[in-house]
Amino acid sequence: MKKTLFLFLLSLALSFTGFSQTYDLVVSGHVYMAGAGLPVPVEDQQVSVLIDSTLNGYSYQNEVYTDANGYFADTIAIPDEVTQGMVYIYTLDSCLGYHQEIIMPFFPGAGLFPVEFYLCSNTPECVADYYYYPADSLNFFTLTYQFIDLSFGNPTQWSW
Repeated sequence: MKKTLFLFLLSLALSFTGFSQTYDLVVSGHVYMAGAGLPVPVEDQQVSVLIDSTLNGYSYQNEVYTDANGYFADTIAIPDEVTQGMVYIYTLDSCLGYHQEIIMPFFPGAGLFPVEFYLCSNTPECVADYYYYPADSLNFFTLTYQFIDLSFGNPTQWSW
């Protein structure tokens, strides 16, 4: 009887361990100072990572810093029961006086695109940049996309 009870409890414990699996979501990219010539990597720039999954009540927030090459990375262990959500990645552009932000959906097995921020360098030069994502965050296979203008400087017109 004790052996049967022990085997039952052991199998129950192993089945609960199976339900608490995680998968890694890796957020990474670069921060550059834009200006005349080639972009210059920005060292020791704070980049914030926020994850919100309203369907499962999961949230995450962390700050990481760029290395000498302007590179940052954050690896987040996402519980298996979290099937989708939004990743917010942002950093302060002190020249412009506001945060540059990139928002991306995530779901198991989906890799994130490389993230790059180009900070202002007090030059009058315009830098065109944008980010796009599916318009319907619950349907990742949609053919409709939203675009976010990440340009800075003083653009007077846009052509999409």
